[in-house]
Amino acid sequence: MRHGAQPQRLLWLSGPAGAGKTAIMGTIADECQRRGQLAGSFFFSVSSASPDRRSKRYFVTTLAYQLQQDGTLKEATSSMLASIINDPVIFQKSLKEQVEVLILNPLRVSRGSYDVTKIPRAILIDGLDECDESLEPTGPDQPVARRTREDNQTEILTVLLQALDDPAFPFQIVLASRPEPWIRRFFDSPSTAGRAAEIFLDNNYNPDKDIALFLRSKFAELRRRYNLPQTWPGEGVIMKLVENASGQFIYAATVMRFLKTPSDTPQVQLDIVLSLRPQDLESPFGPLDALYTRALLSSAKPRLAFIWLRAHQVMTYVPGVELPAWLFNSLCESSSGEAQLVLGSLPSLVQISDPTNAGDYASYTFYHKSFLDYLGDSTRCQSFPELGEEDIKRWISDRFGQILIRGGPEVYNDWESIPDFKEEFFALWFRLAAGNSSPLAWISDHILSQADHTTWIAVSCGLRDRDVGPAFRRDIFVLVHKNCRRYAPCRPACKAWRGAIFGILDKPPVDTSGCVWDRETLVKDRFCFQRIPSRPMLRERRILSTEAVHNYTGHLV
Repeated sequence: MRHGAQPQRLLWLSGPAGAGKTAIMGTIADECQRRGQLAGSFFFSVSSASPDRRSKRYFVTTLAYQLQQDGTLKEATSSMLASIINDPVIFQKSLKEQVEVLILNPLRVSRGSYDVTKIPRAILIDGLDECDESLEPTGPDQPVARRTREDNQTEILTVLLQALDDPAFPFQIVLASRPEPWIRRFFDSPSTAGRAAEIFLDNNYNPDKDIALFLRSKFAELRRRYNLPQTWPGEGVIMKLVENASGQFIYAATVMRFLKTPSDTPQVQLDIVLSLRPQDLESPFGPLDALYTRALLSSAKPRLAFIWLRAHQVMTYVPGVELPAWLFNSLCESSSGEAQLVLGSLPSLVQISDPTNAGDYASYTFYHKSFLDYLGDSTRCQSFPELGEEDIKRWISDRFGQILIRGGPEVYNDWESIPDFKEEFFALWFRLAAGNSSPLAWISDHILSQADHTTWIAVSCGLRDRDVGPAFRRDIFVLVHKNCRRYAPCRPACKAWRGAIFGILDKPPVDTSGCVWDRETLVKDRFCFQRIPSRPMLRERRILSTEAVHNYTGHLV
């Protein structure tokens, strides 16, 4: 970016899946940090345990917070804090408005108060293609609508260009992503063409040399750890793995994690890797898919491992869902220790992340997005062709149903944690049950008729989050009636659950906000002339109170 007659302030680093973009960006970030040149960064990650890492919601605010950390921008910081106090709902506005209020205007106000040559200049953004879809209102007091990945990623690119166009913005931006068609179109558009330097990680950059260097380093670690001969595994083996990698660093990284799997010695694991044959010889992902398949089948219960992993993928795909490992295990386990048996034997694919903040919980994370791509593509993951997405949703609904029947998880590891489990169970229900494609819509009348409806409705009235209880009651009210017909009495499950709901509602002061219980609506619904619709999809709730705004700004001072 510094070279040439007209140095460019935007660099796009792109390449196929597994080419090593994130590793490169991490190295650049470390070097910029060492030199005092890192102004800010945001690393998107769809495989992260945190939904915030795959959402655009905190993108601008994170960068704004990082930019004001430099002591030379004190005047800009003061201006930004004043803007937040004057307009506390700025965090709910569009990215364009956030960039203007939180970054550009403070920089304009403070222009001339700092030496541009002495401030950090680099802003790094990795994994733009992993910024996910979102649910946003279509207007004031309007229902939410789904914004696609393409919409959100293009919006981010647009606000970055907006910032670079402002003379007060002194920073350079390095952006890394896969070459998705809409990202490619953005950089080829007349308004952007020629304004960005581009690097595409293909064979021209000789990835084989770097992959071989990586493998030699990792094999040296294994030799020291297991006291193996200095000649192990041999240069021929390394070059064979380089050939299989086809320029994909993720293949080499997954191989080395697989060799460390405690199920057998590194040599036995290496022999397994070398014996693998891809199902699709034409696909560049063939060797990687074969490796993923073999690692998945190494689980003590491979079919159940696939179901759990796909269930995790389906649930965390819903905007706003956070799924700590203890909650996921409680949902899925049908016997003590099953989580360790099913997922504990897959250390080359999945890990339990350490909490990043006090009070957080460990979560399952995946090493690379390419594994999630593999799991969700039936042409690549062919081990269990009978298990489609509908089957996974039915399995999820059955697990929720079992919890309703038992009054809690099948496996009780700690009786004192049951109240916390129920709070989290309702919170997860709140997210998953919204919309017409909810996996919870599959819960059967048979399961609902066995559950203790009175207890669950009563518990829903005492939750800490006052939005969740009314939403649960509405969801159940709609769910139990879906199979009833106008010419016949309601089914037993419908009578029981609706009776419990009406029994609670007759005893004020119960919060019933968000539910429609007027007589005309109920009559039309009962006789199936106009059924009460499913609860609409949810926008991520991130509305800050005045107190929260002051707390936020207090941390910035």
